Amino acid sequence: MGRKGQTRMAMWLFSEMRNTGCRPDTSVYNALISAHLHSRDKTKALAKAVGYFEKMKASERCKPNIVTYNILLRAFAQARNVEQVNSLFKDLDESIVSPDIYTFNGVMDAYGKMG
Repeated sequence: MGRKGQTRMAMWLFSEMRNTGCRPDTSVYNALISAHLHSRDKTKALAKAVGYFEKMKASERCKPNIVTYNILLRAFAQARNVEQVNSLFKDLDESIVSPDIYTFNGVMDAYGKMG
C-alpha cells in the first residue's frame, strides 16, 4: 500500500485498527512509516515518519526495532541528510537495538551520496 503512494488508505486502516480495539505493534508502525515515505511530498513524509518514530520510542509496547531504524536511515540517505543519518545512528547506538548489515549499508550510502 505504501509503495503505491496510498498513504491515506494506510492512515485510514491504522485508524480503523485502533477504533476496533486492535493495538498496533512495531510492524504496524514500520508499515505506516514506510507508507509515508513513499508519498509524493518527501519533506512532509520524513517529518511524519520521524513523528511516528518518536511515538514508538515513547511507547512501552512498540519500541523501534532494527527495521524501523533501517527504514529511516535509508530515507535520510536518499534525502542526502547526513546530519539526520548521524543523529539516528547515534540514537541507535544508545538504544538496546543492534545494527545489522543493512544499517551499515544505509549509513555508507548516505556518505557516498554526499561525495
